[in-house]
Amino acid sequence: MQPRTVVRVGAVVAILSVLAALLAAPSSAAPAEASGRYLVVARSAADLGALRAKAVADGAKVVRTIPQINAMVVRGSAATKGRLAADARAKGVATDR
Repeated sequence: MQPRTVVRVGAVVAILSVLAALLAAPSSAAPAEASGRYLVVARSAADLGALRAKAVADGAKVVRTIPQINAMVVRGSAATKGRLAADARAKGVATDR
């Protein structure tokens, strides 16, 4: 083989390898657990503070607190939503649209 042909074949193989890696990257970089935005309503103001602490400890981010109605908006995983909904201090938890 001529050196020019070897270089061309090597360049094509390298380009195809990079393209294959780029196509495979998004599927391997997918999050293990989907996150969402949830509205959490507490039974009282004291319960709102406790639920806020629980959400933050669970890794959720409190986007907004609405103390007038004992509520907050959090961004977190579906598992966090379930744990907050199961807490007796929560009046309700719903997906925020």
